[in-house]
Amino acid sequence: PHDPTLTQFSVQSIDITSACKGDECAYAFRYLVNYGSTPTSSSSRECKEFRCKDSHLVGRFRLFLAKGDFDMADSLLTSSDAKSLTLTKYAFVHASEVALWRFREILSKGGISNENISAAKECLHRLKVGAASGSTIGVRSLLDASADVSTWPIKAPMEQSTVGTMLGVTMEQFRIALSVMLTTIEGAMKSASSDKIHLLEEEKKKIGLRTSAMKCLETILQSEKGDNIYLLPPFSEATSPAHLFQILIAQGAFVLAERLRQSEWGKSLTPELAASSIMELQPTIDP
Repeated sequence: PHDPTLTQFSVQSIDITSACKGDECAYAFRYLVNYGSTPTSSSSRECKEFRCKDSHLVGRFRLFLAKGDFDMADSLLTSSDAKSLTLTKYAFVHASEVALWRFREILSKGGISNENISAAKECLHRLKVGAASGSTIGVRSLLDASADVSTWPIKAPMEQSTVGTMLGVTMEQFRIALSVMLTTIEGAMKSASSDKIHLLEEEKKKIGLRTSAMKCLETILQSEKGDNIYLLPPFSEATSPAHLFQILIAQGAFVLAERLRQSEWGKSLTPELAASSIMELQPTIDP
């Protein structure tokens, strides 16, 4: 919140601490303001406290999300206090936030699978509806979920197999997750407000290129159906077929790079891109 006294004096620093303990105080805090000296006064300190009417509901909502108590967060949204929760002056909440946090938990526990497919679909449906409603928070939640999918194989915990190989997210898992997210964004775009369409368009383009990169990688590896090919850096970071080509060259995987060049995705490669990729080869790579 805006404190007018902070603009009237020379503020050197502000220290913030909790005003009390417990869920009811999640959105209340004290702050110690250190004022600098001026030609007419010496430096001073002042302790203030912020407590907003009904803001503890927002604090409880955020706390439920942080603790993973998603059912409690949903219950709060449908309670008799829901109106004050969504209309408080200093903070705003949206049902899409619960869907976002639920979806993040699904990704952190291995991603979309047969066991949690229903929960994942419900999350994505709520994210789509939230973004289509025109709410800024709803659109932001869908974009955040899309970013989480895009970086999932990079952030996913790595496990060691019985033969010592590092395992993580498979190529197929990642491609399916990207495709599902792409469909969700396209669905939201059908009803989204005109001032939010450009944000969804940009994200759709990013996810589309990322999906193409994974399809391309699967194709050039010529894997048999059913093989579990795990994504490892730097291949998990490929943002487009062109970027994948650069990664392959940098890794000295010239046979795979040539397969990419001759594939349907090779049309996006320019002579300048090929030349720059070769020029950036490290001395340890034999061209």
